Amino acid sequence: MLRSKIPMFLLVNSFIITFVSSCSKEDDTKIPEIKSTFMLKSSQITEFKSYDSGKETNLSTNDIDTYFGNRVNFYTPKVLLLRNDSIVIGKAYGLEEKYKIQWDGNKLSLYNTVTDKWIECGEKTANGGINLYISLYRQETGDANYQLISFGQDYDLTLPNDLLENINTSSKIIWLKINYTFE
Repeated sequence: MLRSKIPMFLLVNSFIITFVSSCSKEDDTKIPEIKSTFMLKSSQITEFKSYDSGKETNLSTNDIDTYFGNRVNFYTPKVLLLRNDSIVIGKAYGLEEKYKIQWDGNKLSLYNTVTDKWIECGEKTANGGINLYISLYRQETGDANYQLISFGQDYDLTLPNDLLENINTSSKIIWLKINYTFE
């Protein structure tokens, strides 16, 4: 029988170091961050309407610039960066919006910190992309003496009921809903 010339204490120390390094807490708790980047592929107008004194009218997409000017370009997302449970929505001129997200099957929801609610705003596509829905509105109120125009943008899929509830004979809402596809 051959005897090893390596002292026994070195073998024991080597075994302990190997065992300790393979059971490191850092390895057990470190979860790799999931990152996905999606680039804008296309956009489609799904709704463009006027609500004037309770009357709903479809509008021509040729009039979008008349009602919204360059706002559609400013609100158009160019890139989506998903990281685990959050999303960064990159827009023109380096503007970014950041939200917590959650998936319910293929449905995407953003967390609105102001209302403390989840807003359904999109879905996964069959080919692994993402559809993101954005609504823009223009509210006009006034009479012969004054005119107030306010603009807004939301990721909610429906026309805000509070805007329609406050509409009167001297106000009008222009509603634009766009579906953006990312791959």
